[in-house]
Amino acid sequence: MGRRNFEPEYKLRVARMVVDEGQGGPQVSRHTGVGETAIRRWVERLNADRSGGAGDGQPRRWNNAGFGSWKKRTADCGRTRTC
Repeated sequence: MGRRNFEPEYKLRVARMVVDEGQGGPQVSRHTGVGETAIRRWVERLNADRSGGAGDGQPRRWNNAGFGSWKKRTADCGRTRTC
């Protein structure tokens, strides 16, 4: 089984279950079948968006755009001293 991809709107809805509705991460994980680590990342992103750190909390910022460039920048982190 390969890596699952979720729509940005779904990620936002799951993060809001934790932040806005007060449900616990493990509970949401069991309910949705999404791993706790993924949910934790989505919640952190939602909190950052809302605090002005990364945007305004809208789903358009919840995609994997830029991941390829991050992967490229960090590809040889283990081989160099600067990452």
